[in-house]
Amino acid sequence: MPESDLVKTGIKGLDEVLFGGIPRGNIILVAGSAGTGKTTLGVEFVYRGARQFNEPGVIVLFEVAPDKLIRDAALFGWDLRELERDGRLKMVFTTRQVFQQELLQADSVLLAEAAEIGARRIFVDGVGGHEKPQNFGPAAGGQWDAIARADFCCASATRRR
Repeated sequence: MPESDLVKTGIKGLDEVLFGGIPRGNIILVAGSAGTGKTTLGVEFVYRGARQFNEPGVIVLFEVAPDKLIRDAALFGWDLRELERDGRLKMVFTTRQVFQQELLQADSVLLAEAAEIGARRIFVDGVGGHEKPQNFGPAAGGQWDAIARADFCCASATRRR
């Protein structure tokens, strides 16, 4: 695959394991038990994209309040507020139901705001709540189609039972 079709994560060691990065347009599901670093991985993916590769991003949160995420990210030296001020990051705190409905709309406000900042990456934290990861395949509905059409590279996290 040509290197231009790969999205480098910027996460130490991960790009090497992924043979250079994630193919653009792919949706990656990170599953694991509580406390295994799913949110940290997703936030770092968006943060590194904005800081190192000039790829603004969107972080969608259902359970963790943005202020808590900003505080926790600061422990790693990641200044999410600065990225927001610079227009390189948009954080959205919503419900799963509103998120799913929003992405099915032809005039999606979320996708319009992502386009406004030139977003190339999106991280959706807690996408499945406590459902099993296999419930998020093609039958999961049009929200993933909308993200793929927007040509994002997407990382999503779900808690494994």
